[in-house]
Amino acid sequence: MKSLIYFTSKIDSQLWLLFVLSIFVWVPLLQPAYFFNAHDSQHSIFYLVEFDQTWRDGYLWPRWSPDFAFGYGYPLFNIYAPLAIYFAEIIHLLGASMVSSIKTVYVFATIGSGLTMYGFVQRLFGKNAGLLAGVVYMYAPFHLVEIYVRSAYAEYVSLALLPLVLWMFTELTARPNMQHLALAGGSYGLLALTHHTSFFTFTPFLIIYIVALIIGKITKESQSYTKNAESTTFICLKDVFLLAGFNLGAGILGIALAGIYLVPVIFERQYIQVEQWTSESYTFWQHFVYGSQFLSPFWGYGYAGIGLADDMSYQIGIVIYGLLVFAFICLIGMQNKHVPHFKIFFVAVILSMWLMTAYAETFWQIIPITELIQFPWRLLIITTLCASVVIGALVATFSDEISTIFLLCIITPLQVATVLSGTAHVETIRHGGASDEIHVISNGATIQFFTYNFPGWQVFLNGELIPHHPEPPYGLITVDIPSGEHTVLLKMGTTLHRTVGSILSLVALIMIIGLVNLNPQPFPCYEWETKIPISLWWKDRMS
Repeated sequence: MKSLIYFTSKIDSQLWLLFVLSIFVWVPLLQPAYFFNAHDSQHSIFYLVEFDQTWRDGYLWPRWSPDFAFGYGYPLFNIYAPLAIYFAEIIHLLGASMVSSIKTVYVFATIGSGLTMYGFVQRLFGKNAGLLAGVVYMYAPFHLVEIYVRSAYAEYVSLALLPLVLWMFTELTARPNMQHLALAGGSYGLLALTHHTSFFTFTPFLIIYIVALIIGKITKESQSYTKNAESTTFICLKDVFLLAGFNLGAGILGIALAGIYLVPVIFERQYIQVEQWTSESYTFWQHFVYGSQFLSPFWGYGYAGIGLADDMSYQIGIVIYGLLVFAFICLIGMQNKHVPHFKIFFVAVILSMWLMTAYAETFWQIIPITELIQFPWRLLIITTLCASVVIGALVATFSDEISTIFLLCIITPLQVATVLSGTAHVETIRHGGASDEIHVISNGATIQFFTYNFPGWQVFLNGELIPHHPEPPYGLITVDIPSGEHTVLLKMGTTLHRTVGSILSLVALIMIIGLVNLNPQPFPCYEWETKIPISLWWKDRMS
Protein backbone atom coordinates (compact mmCIF):
# COMPACT_ATOMS: atom_id res chain seq x y z
CA MET A 1 0.00 0.00 0.00
CA LYS A 2 2.83 2.37 0.86
CA SER A 3 4.47 1.74 -2.49
CA LEU A 4 1.18 2.44 -4.26
CA ILE A 5 0.76 5.71 -2.37
CA TYR A 6 4.35 6.63 -3.17
CA PHE A 7 3.83 5.84 -6.86
CA THR A 8 0.63 7.85 -7.14
CA SER A 9 2.21 10.79 -5.33
CA LYS A 10 4.85 10.95 -8.04
CA ILE A 11 2.24 11.39 -10.79
CA ASP A 12 1.78 14.98 -11.88
CA SER A 13 -1.34 16.63 -10.54
CA GLN A 14 -2.09 17.71 -14.12
CA LEU A 15 -2.38 14.04 -15.11
CA TRP A 16 -4.90 13.34 -12.35
CA LEU A 17 -6.92 16.36 -13.44
CA LEU A 18 -6.69 15.26 -17.07
CA PHE A 19 -8.07 11.84 -16.14
CA VAL A 20 -10.94 13.33 -14.15
CA LEU A 21 -11.86 15.66 -17.01
CA SER A 22 -11.77 12.76 -19.48
CA ILE A 23 -14.59 11.01 -17.58
CA PHE A 24 -17.24 13.28 -19.08
CA VAL A 25 -16.18 12.13 -22.57
CA TRP A 26 -16.40 8.39 -21.99
CA VAL A 27 -18.93 8.03 -19.15
CA PRO A 28 -21.87 7.54 -21.60
CA LEU A 29 -20.16 4.30 -22.66
CA LEU A 30 -20.86 2.84 -19.21
CA GLN A 31 -24.54 2.50 -20.05
CA PRO A 32 -25.59 -1.13 -20.77
CA ALA A 33 -26.96 -0.21 -24.20
CA TYR A 34 -24.79 0.23 -27.29
CA PHE A 35 -25.13 3.04 -29.82
CA PHE A 36 -25.97 0.81 -32.81
CA ASN A 37 -27.38 3.77 -34.74
CA ALA A 38 -23.95 5.36 -35.10
CA HIS A 39 -22.47 5.02 -38.60
CA ASP A 40 -19.99 2.16 -38.17
CA SER A 41 -20.99 0.88 -34.74
CA GLN A 42 -22.33 -2.43 -36.08
CA HIS A 43 -19.18 -2.84 -38.18
CA SER A 44 -16.99 -2.61 -35.08
CA ILE A 45 -18.82 -5.48 -33.38
CA PHE A 46 -19.01 -7.55 -36.58
CA TYR A 47 -15.29 -7.06 -37.26
CA LEU A 48 -14.50 -8.30 -33.76
CA VAL A 49 -16.77 -11.35 -34.22
CA GLU A 50 -14.95 -12.19 -37.47
CA PHE A 51 -11.52 -11.55 -35.96
CA ASP A 52 -12.35 -13.74 -32.97
CA GLN A 53 -13.48 -16.64 -35.20
CA THR A 54 -10.24 -16.61 -37.16
CA TRP A 55 -8.14 -16.15 -34.02
CA ARG A 56 -9.79 -19.17 -32.40
CA ASP A 57 -9.13 -21.08 -35.64
CA GLY A 58 -5.41 -20.79 -34.84
CA TYR A 59 -4.39 -17.68 -36.78
CA LEU A 60 -2.42 -15.25 -34.63
CA TRP A 61 -2.60 -12.64 -37.40
CA PRO A 62 -6.09 -13.08 -38.90
CA ARG A 63 -6.60 -12.02 -42.50
CA TRP A 64 -9.85 -13.73 -43.57
CA SER A 65 -13.38 -12.87 -42.44
CA PRO A 66 -15.56 -15.94 -43.09
CA ASP A 67 -19.03 -14.38 -42.84
CA PHE A 68 -18.54 -11.39 -45.12
CA ALA A 69 -20.14 -11.28 -48.59
CA PHE A 70 -23.14 -13.42 -47.62
CA GLY A 71 -20.91 -16.07 -46.05
CA TYR A 72 -18.50 -16.43 -48.98
CA GLY A 73 -15.79 -14.66 -47.00
CA TYR A 74 -13.59 -11.64 -47.58
CA PRO A 75 -9.92 -10.82 -46.85
CA LEU A 76 -10.90 -7.92 -44.58
CA PHE A 77 -7.89 -7.91 -42.30
CA ASN A 78 -5.57 -8.18 -45.29
CA ILE A 79 -6.65 -4.66 -46.32
CA TYR A 80 -7.92 -3.23 -43.03
CA ALA A 81 -5.32 -2.50 -40.36
CA PRO A 82 -6.27 -4.82 -37.47
CA LEU A 83 -4.36 -3.56 -34.42
CA ALA A 84 -7.37 -1.80 -32.85
CA ILE A 85 -9.38 -5.02 -33.21
CA TYR A 86 -6.46 -6.85 -31.58
CA PHE A 87 -6.85 -4.69 -28.47
CA ALA A 88 -10.56 -5.54 -28.24
CA GLU A 89 -9.86 -9.25 -28.86
CA ILE A 90 -7.44 -9.36 -25.93
CA ILE A 91 -10.07 -7.85 -23.64
CA HIS A 92 -12.66 -10.30 -24.99
CA LEU A 93 -10.33 -13.26 -24.35
CA LEU A 94 -10.05 -12.04 -20.76
CA GLY A 95 -13.80 -12.56 -20.36
CA ALA A 96 -15.55 -9.40 -21.53
CA SER A 97 -18.39 -9.51 -24.03
CA MET A 98 -17.90 -8.29 -27.59
CA VAL A 99 -19.72 -5.03 -26.91
CA SER A 100 -17.93 -4.41 -23.62
CA SER A 101 -14.57 -5.06 -25.28
CA ILE A 102 -15.18 -2.41 -27.93
CA LYS A 103 -16.43 0.05 -25.32
CA THR A 104 -13.39 -0.56 -23.12
CA VAL A 105 -11.01 0.23 -25.95
CA TYR A 106 -12.97 3.42 -26.62
CA VAL A 107 -12.42 4.43 -23.00
CA PHE A 108 -8.69 3.65 -23.13
CA ALA A 109 -8.36 5.50 -26.44
CA THR A 110 -10.05 8.58 -25.00
CA ILE A 111 -7.79 8.69 -21.97
CA GLY A 112 -4.80 7.78 -24.12
CA SER A 113 -5.41 10.65 -26.54
CA GLY A 114 -5.40 13.11 -23.66
CA LEU A 115 -2.26 11.60 -22.15
CA THR A 116 -0.26 11.54 -25.37
CA MET A 117 -1.27 15.09 -26.22
CA TYR A 118 -0.29 16.12 -22.71
CA GLY A 119 3.07 14.40 -23.03
CA PHE A 120 3.83 16.00 -26.39
CA VAL A 121 2.79 19.55 -25.50
CA GLN A 122 4.37 19.56 -22.05
CA ARG A 123 7.58 18.55 -23.81
CA LEU A 124 7.32 21.75 -25.84
CA PHE A 125 5.63 24.28 -23.59
CA GLY A 126 5.28 22.94 -20.04
CA LYS A 127 2.79 21.02 -17.89
CA ASN A 128 -0.05 23.55 -17.82
CA ALA A 129 0.13 23.87 -21.60
CA GLY A 130 0.05 20.08 -21.87
CA LEU A 131 -3.02 19.88 -19.65
CA LEU A 132 -4.95 22.46 -21.68
CA ALA A 133 -3.96 20.85 -24.99
CA GLY A 134 -4.97 17.40 -23.73
CA VAL A 135 -8.39 18.61 -22.60
CA VAL A 136 -9.01 20.53 -25.83
CA TYR A 137 -8.01 17.47 -27.87
CA MET A 138 -10.39 15.15 -25.99
CA TYR A 139 -13.32 17.57 -26.14
CA ALA A 140 -12.82 18.82 -29.71
CA PRO A 141 -16.11 18.41 -31.65
CA PHE A 142 -14.65 16.13 -34.34
CA HIS A 143 -13.11 13.91 -31.66
CA LEU A 144 -16.60 13.42 -30.21
CA VAL A 145 -18.08 12.95 -33.70
CA GLU A 146 -15.61 10.14 -34.30
CA ILE A 147 -16.96 8.12 -31.38
CA TYR A 148 -20.63 9.05 -30.92
CA VAL A 149 -21.68 9.87 -34.50
CA ARG A 150 -19.36 7.97 -36.82
CA SER A 151 -18.28 5.27 -34.34
CA ALA A 152 -15.10 5.06 -36.40
CA TYR A 153 -13.43 2.57 -34.07
CA ALA A 154 -9.96 2.12 -35.56
CA GLU A 155 -9.73 5.77 -36.60
CA TYR A 156 -10.64 6.85 -33.08
CA VAL A 157 -7.90 4.66 -31.59
CA SER A 158 -5.40 6.16 -34.04
CA LEU A 159 -6.13 9.64 -32.65
CA ALA A 160 -4.35 8.60 -29.46
CA LEU A 161 -1.23 7.70 -31.45
CA LEU A 162 -0.83 10.91 -33.47
CA PRO A 163 0.53 13.06 -30.61
CA LEU A 164 2.72 10.14 -29.52
CA VAL A 165 4.35 9.98 -32.96
CA LEU A 166 5.00 13.73 -32.92
CA TRP A 167 6.40 13.48 -29.41
CA MET A 168 8.81 10.66 -30.25
CA PHE A 169 10.09 12.32 -33.43
CA THR A 170 10.57 15.56 -31.53
CA GLU A 171 12.71 13.73 -28.99
CA LEU A 172 14.65 12.03 -31.78
CA THR A 173 15.44 15.32 -33.48
CA ALA A 174 16.32 17.09 -30.25
CA ARG A 175 18.70 14.37 -29.11
CA PRO A 176 19.37 11.67 -31.74
CA ASN A 177 20.21 8.27 -30.32
CA MET A 178 19.24 4.66 -30.97
CA GLN A 179 16.67 4.53 -28.19
CA HIS A 180 14.79 7.54 -29.51
CA LEU A 181 15.03 6.12 -33.04
CA ALA A 182 13.43 2.87 -31.85
CA LEU A 183 10.65 4.70 -30.00
CA ALA A 184 9.90 6.99 -32.93
CA GLY A 185 9.90 4.11 -35.40
CA GLY A 186 7.79 1.96 -33.09
CA SER A 187 5.12 4.61 -32.60
CA TYR A 188 4.98 5.29 -36.36
CA GLY A 189 4.61 1.57 -37.09
CA LEU A 190 1.81 1.24 -34.54
CA LEU A 191 -0.08 4.02 -36.31
CA ALA A 192 0.16 2.18 -39.65
CA LEU A 193 -1.06 -1.04 -38.01
CA THR A 194 -3.99 0.76 -36.39
CA HIS A 195 -5.60 2.77 -39.21
CA HIS A 196 -4.13 3.10 -42.69
CA THR A 197 -6.16 6.18 -43.61
CA SER A 198 -4.90 8.10 -40.59
CA PHE A 199 -1.40 6.88 -41.42
CA PHE A 200 -1.53 8.19 -45.00
CA THR A 201 -3.26 11.41 -43.95
CA PHE A 202 -0.79 12.14 -41.18
CA THR A 203 2.49 11.19 -42.89
CA PRO A 204 2.82 14.29 -45.15
CA PHE A 205 2.30 16.56 -42.15
CA LEU A 206 4.84 14.54 -40.13
CA ILE A 207 7.44 14.96 -42.88
CA ILE A 208 6.89 18.72 -43.00
CA TYR A 209 7.11 18.91 -39.22
CA ILE A 210 10.39 16.98 -39.13
CA VAL A 211 11.89 19.20 -41.83
CA ALA A 212 10.87 22.27 -39.82
CA LEU A 213 12.44 20.79 -36.68
CA ILE A 214 15.71 20.12 -38.47
CA ILE A 215 15.83 23.61 -39.98
CA GLY A 216 15.14 25.17 -36.60
CA LYS A 217 17.75 23.02 -34.91
CA ILE A 218 20.46 23.78 -37.46
CA THR A 219 19.67 27.49 -37.44
CA LYS A 220 20.17 27.69 -33.68
CA GLU A 221 23.40 25.73 -33.85
CA SER A 222 24.84 27.86 -36.63
CA GLN A 223 24.16 30.96 -34.55
CA SER A 224 25.84 29.58 -31.44
CA TYR A 225 28.90 28.10 -33.17
CA THR A 226 30.79 30.94 -34.82
CA LYS A 227 34.46 30.03 -35.12
CA ASN A 228 34.43 30.75 -38.81
CA ALA A 229 31.93 30.63 -41.64
CA GLU A 230 33.55 27.69 -43.44
CA SER A 231 33.65 25.33 -40.45
CA THR A 232 30.16 26.38 -39.39
CA THR A 233 28.76 25.53 -42.83
CA PHE A 234 30.54 22.17 -42.82
CA ILE A 235 29.26 21.26 -39.37
CA CYS A 236 25.72 22.34 -40.23
CA LEU A 237 25.73 20.12 -43.31
CA LYS A 238 26.91 17.21 -41.21
CA ASP A 239 24.13 17.92 -38.74
CA VAL A 240 21.52 18.03 -41.49
CA PHE A 241 22.56 14.62 -42.80
CA LEU A 242 22.78 13.21 -39.28
CA LEU A 243 19.33 14.38 -38.24
CA ALA A 244 17.76 13.48 -41.58
CA GLY A 245 19.36 10.03 -41.38
CA PHE A 246 18.01 9.36 -37.90
CA ASN A 247 14.50 10.47 -38.81
CA LEU A 248 14.56 8.54 -42.09
CA GLY A 249 15.80 5.48 -40.22
CA ALA A 250 12.93 5.78 -37.75
CA GLY A 251 10.44 6.08 -40.61
CA ILE A 252 11.86 3.00 -42.35
CA LEU A 253 11.84 1.08 -39.07
CA GLY A 254 8.18 1.99 -38.53
CA ILE A 255 7.20 0.90 -42.03
CA ALA A 256 9.12 -2.34 -41.54
CA LEU A 257 7.29 -2.95 -38.26
CA ALA A 258 4.00 -2.60 -40.16
CA GLY A 259 5.29 -4.80 -43.00
CA ILE A 260 3.07 -7.71 -41.94
CA TYR A 261 0.15 -5.51 -43.01
CA LEU A 262 1.58 -3.05 -45.55
CA VAL A 263 3.36 -5.53 -47.87
CA PRO A 264 0.24 -7.67 -48.55
CA VAL A 265 -2.04 -4.64 -48.82
CA ILE A 266 0.22 -3.15 -51.50
CA PHE A 267 0.92 -6.27 -53.56
CA GLU A 268 -2.40 -8.11 -53.14
CA ARG A 269 -4.81 -5.23 -53.62
CA GLN A 270 -5.03 -6.24 -57.31
CA TYR A 271 -7.22 -9.18 -56.24
CA ILE A 272 -9.79 -6.86 -54.66
CA GLN A 273 -12.10 -4.37 -56.31
CA VAL A 274 -10.81 -1.36 -54.40
CA GLU A 275 -12.73 0.98 -56.72
CA GLN A 276 -15.81 0.32 -54.59
CA TRP A 277 -14.16 2.37 -51.83
CA THR A 278 -13.14 5.34 -54.02
CA SER A 279 -16.07 5.76 -56.42
CA GLU A 280 -19.68 6.95 -56.34
CA SER A 281 -20.50 8.19 -52.84
CA TYR A 282 -16.83 7.91 -51.86
CA THR A 283 -15.69 10.37 -54.55
CA PHE A 284 -13.79 13.19 -52.86
CA TRP A 285 -15.33 16.08 -54.82
CA GLN A 286 -18.74 15.35 -53.28
CA HIS A 287 -17.46 15.91 -49.77
CA PHE A 288 -15.69 19.25 -49.69
CA VAL A 289 -16.48 21.34 -46.63
CA TYR A 290 -17.97 24.82 -46.86
CA GLY A 291 -16.51 27.57 -44.71
CA SER A 292 -19.78 28.06 -42.87
CA GLN A 293 -19.74 24.42 -41.76
CA PHE A 294 -16.56 24.97 -39.79
CA LEU A 295 -18.43 27.54 -37.70
CA SER A 296 -21.90 26.01 -37.65
CA PRO A 297 -23.01 24.68 -34.23
CA PHE A 298 -25.14 22.04 -36.03
CA TRP A 299 -24.79 18.59 -34.49
CA GLY A 300 -26.37 15.80 -36.56
CA TYR A 301 -26.24 12.04 -36.37
CA GLY A 302 -26.77 11.34 -40.08
CA TYR A 303 -24.30 10.76 -42.89
CA ALA A 304 -22.16 12.97 -45.09
CA GLY A 305 -24.08 14.18 -48.13
CA ILE A 306 -23.23 15.99 -51.34
CA GLY A 307 -22.35 19.65 -50.95
CA LEU A 308 -24.21 21.21 -48.04
CA ALA A 309 -26.58 18.24 -47.69
CA ASP A 310 -24.68 16.87 -44.71
CA ASP A 311 -26.38 15.41 -41.67
CA MET A 312 -23.23 15.34 -39.53
CA SER A 313 -21.12 18.08 -38.04
CA TYR A 314 -17.85 19.46 -39.38
CA GLN A 315 -17.55 22.20 -36.80
CA ILE A 316 -14.19 23.00 -35.29
CA GLY A 317 -15.87 24.52 -32.26
CA ILE A 318 -16.56 28.14 -31.40
CA VAL A 319 -14.48 27.96 -28.22
CA ILE A 320 -11.54 26.50 -30.11
CA TYR A 321 -11.95 29.19 -32.75
CA GLY A 322 -11.87 31.89 -30.10
CA LEU A 323 -8.80 30.43 -28.43
CA LEU A 324 -7.03 30.14 -31.80
CA VAL A 325 -7.63 33.82 -32.50
CA PHE A 326 -6.52 34.76 -29.00
CA ALA A 327 -3.38 32.64 -29.35
CA PHE A 328 -2.59 34.27 -32.68
CA ILE A 329 -2.88 37.75 -31.18
CA CYS A 330 -0.78 36.87 -28.15
CA LEU A 331 1.99 34.92 -29.86
CA ILE A 332 2.47 36.28 -33.37
CA GLY A 333 4.43 39.31 -32.25
CA MET A 334 6.45 37.62 -29.54
CA GLN A 335 10.07 36.62 -29.77
CA ASN A 336 10.62 33.55 -27.60
CA LYS A 337 11.49 29.88 -27.95
CA HIS A 338 7.82 28.84 -28.27
CA VAL A 339 7.01 30.91 -31.35
CA PRO A 340 8.58 28.58 -33.99
CA HIS A 341 6.45 25.64 -32.86
CA PHE A 342 3.40 27.85 -32.60
CA LYS A 343 3.86 29.03 -36.19
CA ILE A 344 4.28 25.46 -37.51
CA PHE A 345 1.03 24.24 -35.98
CA PHE A 346 -0.94 27.41 -36.64
CA VAL A 347 -0.04 27.27 -40.34
CA ALA A 348 -1.01 23.57 -40.32
CA VAL A 349 -4.45 24.50 -38.95
CA ILE A 350 -5.04 27.03 -41.73
CA LEU A 351 -3.63 24.74 -44.45
CA SER A 352 -5.67 21.70 -43.36
CA MET A 353 -8.85 23.79 -43.35
CA TRP A 354 -8.10 25.07 -46.86
CA LEU A 355 -7.45 21.53 -48.12
CA MET A 356 -10.94 20.51 -47.01
CA THR A 357 -12.61 23.13 -49.22
CA ALA A 358 -13.36 23.14 -52.96
CA TYR A 359 -10.54 25.65 -53.45
CA ALA A 360 -8.11 22.72 -53.10
CA GLU A 361 -9.83 20.52 -55.73
CA THR A 362 -6.79 20.67 -58.04
CA PHE A 363 -4.62 19.31 -55.25
CA TRP A 364 -7.00 16.36 -54.73
CA GLN A 365 -6.95 15.62 -58.47
CA ILE A 366 -3.17 15.56 -58.93
CA ILE A 367 -2.08 13.81 -55.72
CA PRO A 368 -2.75 10.05 -56.11
CA ILE A 369 -2.69 9.29 -52.39
CA THR A 370 -5.81 11.38 -51.84
CA GLU A 371 -8.08 8.52 -52.96
CA LEU A 372 -6.98 6.64 -49.85
CA ILE A 373 -8.29 9.47 -47.68
CA GLN A 374 -11.72 9.31 -49.42
CA PHE A 375 -13.28 12.32 -47.72
CA PRO A 376 -11.62 15.76 -47.48
CA TRP A 377 -13.30 16.36 -44.11
CA ARG A 378 -11.10 13.60 -42.67
CA LEU A 379 -8.42 16.27 -42.48
CA LEU A 380 -10.31 17.54 -39.45
CA ILE A 381 -8.04 15.03 -37.69
CA ILE A 382 -5.04 17.23 -38.50
CA THR A 383 -6.94 20.44 -37.75
CA THR A 384 -7.99 19.18 -34.32
CA LEU A 385 -4.51 17.88 -33.54
CA CYS A 386 -2.74 21.09 -34.49
CA ALA A 387 -5.33 23.41 -32.95
CA SER A 388 -4.86 21.64 -29.61
CA VAL A 389 -1.11 22.27 -29.75
CA VAL A 390 -1.60 25.94 -30.67
CA ILE A 391 -4.00 26.49 -27.78
CA GLY A 392 -1.60 24.75 -25.43
CA ALA A 393 1.14 27.14 -26.55
CA LEU A 394 -1.05 30.00 -25.40
CA VAL A 395 -0.57 29.06 -21.75
CA ALA A 396 3.20 29.12 -22.16
CA THR A 397 3.11 32.88 -22.82
CA PHE A 398 1.95 33.66 -19.28
CA SER A 399 3.63 33.38 -15.93
CA ASP A 400 2.91 30.26 -13.88
CA GLU A 401 0.34 32.03 -11.70
CA ILE A 402 -1.54 33.60 -14.61
CA SER A 403 -1.40 30.42 -16.71
CA THR A 404 -2.95 28.43 -13.84
CA ILE A 405 -5.81 30.92 -13.52
CA PHE A 406 -6.30 30.95 -17.30
CA LEU A 407 -6.29 27.15 -17.36
CA LEU A 408 -9.02 26.94 -14.75
CA CYS A 409 -11.16 29.29 -16.80
CA ILE A 410 -11.08 27.28 -20.05
CA ILE A 411 -11.32 24.19 -19.57
CA THR A 412 -22.38 -17.57 -40.34
CA PRO A 413 -23.52 -20.40 -42.91
CA LEU A 414 -24.56 -23.90 -41.59
CA GLN A 415 -23.21 -25.71 -44.71
CA VAL A 416 -19.81 -24.81 -46.07
CA ALA A 417 -19.66 -26.82 -49.31
CA THR A 418 -21.96 -28.20 -51.98
CA VAL A 419 -21.75 -30.73 -54.83
CA LEU A 420 -21.58 -29.18 -58.29
CA SER A 421 -21.40 -32.39 -60.32
CA GLY A 422 -21.26 -36.12 -59.71
CA THR A 423 -22.64 -37.97 -56.73
CA ALA A 424 -21.33 -37.35 -53.24
CA HIS A 425 -22.31 -37.14 -49.61
CA VAL A 426 -20.81 -34.07 -47.92
CA GLU A 427 -20.71 -33.62 -44.15
CA THR A 428 -19.26 -30.60 -42.40
CA ILE A 429 -16.74 -31.60 -39.75
CA ARG A 430 -15.63 -28.14 -38.70
CA HIS A 431 -16.20 -24.55 -39.80
CA GLY A 432 -13.54 -22.14 -38.63
CA GLY A 433 -12.74 -18.51 -39.18
CA ALA A 434 -10.23 -19.20 -41.95
CA SER A 435 -10.57 -22.94 -42.49
CA ASP A 436 -13.25 -25.52 -43.28
CA GLU A 437 -13.05 -29.31 -42.98
CA ILE A 438 -15.52 -31.67 -44.65
CA HIS A 439 -16.02 -35.43 -44.95
CA VAL A 440 -16.82 -36.60 -48.49
CA ILE A 441 -18.04 -39.98 -49.76
CA SER A 442 -18.26 -39.91 -53.55
CA ASN A 443 -18.01 -41.79 -56.82
CA GLY A 444 -16.01 -38.88 -58.20
CA ALA A 445 -17.40 -35.38 -57.85
CA THR A 446 -16.65 -31.67 -58.08
CA ILE A 447 -16.98 -29.91 -54.74
CA GLN A 448 -17.43 -26.18 -54.34
CA PHE A 449 -16.82 -24.32 -51.11
CA PHE A 450 -18.98 -21.32 -50.33
CA THR A 451 -15.82 -19.23 -50.10
CA TYR A 452 -14.37 -16.68 -52.48
CA ASN A 453 -11.01 -17.59 -53.97
CA PHE A 454 -8.12 -15.40 -52.86
CA PRO A 455 -4.33 -15.79 -52.80
CA GLY A 456 -3.28 -18.03 -49.94
CA TRP A 457 -6.16 -20.51 -49.92
CA GLN A 458 -5.02 -24.16 -49.92
CA VAL A 459 -7.04 -27.38 -50.27
CA PHE A 460 -5.81 -30.65 -48.74
CA LEU A 461 -7.23 -34.07 -49.66
CA ASN A 462 -6.48 -36.57 -46.89
CA GLY A 463 -3.57 -34.36 -45.83
CA GLU A 464 -2.08 -33.84 -49.31
CA LEU A 465 -2.20 -30.51 -51.11
CA ILE A 466 -4.35 -30.61 -54.27
CA PRO A 467 -5.05 -27.95 -56.90
CA HIS A 468 -8.21 -25.87 -56.85
CA HIS A 469 -9.72 -23.26 -59.15
CA PRO A 470 -12.19 -20.37 -58.95
CA GLU A 471 -15.53 -21.25 -60.52
CA PRO A 472 -17.37 -18.53 -62.49
CA PRO A 473 -19.32 -16.38 -62.09
CA TYR A 474 -18.49 -15.68 -58.45
CA GLY A 475 -15.00 -17.14 -58.20
CA LEU A 476 -15.86 -19.69 -55.52
CA ILE A 477 -13.20 -22.25 -54.56
CA THR A 478 -13.81 -25.49 -56.47
CA VAL A 479 -11.98 -28.86 -56.36
CA ASP A 480 -12.30 -32.23 -58.10
CA ILE A 481 -12.63 -35.15 -55.69
CA PRO A 482 -11.87 -38.78 -56.74
CA SER A 483 -14.01 -41.75 -55.80
CA GLY A 484 -13.86 -42.94 -52.24
CA GLU A 485 -14.12 -41.61 -48.70
CA HIS A 486 -12.05 -38.50 -48.06
CA THR A 487 -11.37 -35.69 -45.64
CA VAL A 488 -11.04 -32.34 -47.40
CA LEU A 489 -9.50 -29.38 -45.61
CA LEU A 490 -9.73 -25.82 -46.89
CA LYS A 491 -7.22 -23.61 -45.14
CA MET A 492 -5.94 -20.08 -45.52
CA GLY A 493 -2.17 -20.27 -45.94
CA THR A 494 0.40 -17.61 -46.60
CA THR A 495 1.85 -15.94 -49.68
CA LEU A 496 5.28 -14.60 -50.53
CA HIS A 497 4.16 -11.04 -49.79
CA ARG A 498 2.69 -11.96 -46.43
CA THR A 499 5.79 -13.94 -45.49
CA VAL A 500 8.09 -11.07 -46.44
CA GLY A 501 5.89 -8.61 -44.54
CA SER A 502 5.82 -10.83 -41.46
CA ILE A 503 9.60 -11.23 -41.50
CA LEU A 504 10.01 -7.46 -41.85
CA SER A 505 7.73 -6.84 -38.88
CA LEU A 506 9.52 -9.45 -36.76
CA VAL A 507 12.97 -8.07 -37.57
CA ALA A 508 11.78 -4.51 -36.90
CA LEU A 509 10.23 -5.54 -33.58
CA ILE A 510 13.46 -7.25 -32.49
CA MET A 511 15.43 -4.15 -33.52
CA ILE A 512 13.13 -1.85 -31.57
CA ILE A 513 13.38 -3.97 -28.42
CA GLY A 514 17.15 -4.21 -28.81
CA LEU A 515 17.65 -0.50 -29.44
CA VAL A 516 15.47 0.55 -26.54
CA ASN A 517 17.54 -1.65 -24.22
CA LEU A 518 20.86 -0.60 -25.72
CA ASN A 519 22.80 1.27 -23.07
CA PRO A 520 19.55 2.02 -21.20
CA GLN A 521 19.21 5.37 -19.48
CA PRO A 522 16.40 7.57 -18.18
CA PHE A 523 14.06 9.09 -20.74
CA PRO A 524 14.51 12.82 -20.12
CA CYS A 525 12.79 15.78 -21.70
CA TYR A 526 15.63 17.76 -23.20
CA GLU A 527 15.58 21.48 -23.78
CA TRP A 528 15.15 22.69 -27.33
CA GLU A 529 18.47 24.51 -27.32
CA THR A 530 21.75 22.57 -27.29
CA LYS A 531 25.04 23.89 -26.08
CA ILE A 532 27.10 22.49 -28.96
CA PRO A 533 26.29 21.42 -32.53
CA ILE A 534 24.76 17.96 -32.79
CA SER A 535 27.55 16.60 -34.97
CA LEU A 536 30.12 17.44 -32.30
CA TRP A 537 27.87 16.12 -29.55
CA TRP A 538 27.34 12.85 -31.49
CA LYS A 539 31.07 12.49 -32.12
CA ASP A 540 31.70 12.89 -28.40
CA ARG A 541 28.85 10.52 -27.62
CA MET A 542 30.25 7.72 -29.81
CA SER A 543 33.85 8.11 -28.64
